[in-house]
Amino acid sequence: MDRFRIFVDFAATPEVLELLQAGTQGHQLVFPRTPVPSVLAKAERDPQFATVDIAFGQPEPEAIAETGQLKWIHISTSGITRYDNPQLRELMAERKIPVTNSASVYARGGRTCRRNQNAGPPFSEKILSGSFTENPCWTASCKAQLPGCP
Repeated sequence: MDRFRIFVDFAATPEVLELLQAGTQGHQLVFPRTPVPSVLAKAERDPQFATVDIAFGQPEPEAIAETGQLKWIHISTSGITRYDNPQLRELMAERKIPVTNSASVYARGGRTCRRNQNAGPPFSEKILSGSFTENPCWTASCKAQLPGCP
């Protein structure tokens, strides 16, 4: 299994941090010098962002455009308004970077996968555990939304 560097830009409570570390065991969590106190706050540029494989949180669209190493971006909220523009969509499609959000993370089986209402753990647990490719909802959702999805 590849070892990923995961940039987590939000301030986490000790309990959340413990869950995140347990769910990403085998990967390296990278935190900014100044964590974002709210999903509405603009993040400070952090040079470490250019060195990570995965962004988890609310990365700045400008920082996303400037880095060439990202393999996946997960937005920590369900809203993606600031990321939903033709320029960023084109760039993500060109680089084949999946962009996911946290809509329905607490739903069993997810809304995008009606055929399997008892799919097991919520989608967020699958993502954080690194076993997202085992979830048929991920595959169906990814293929429907992102060009070049495996």
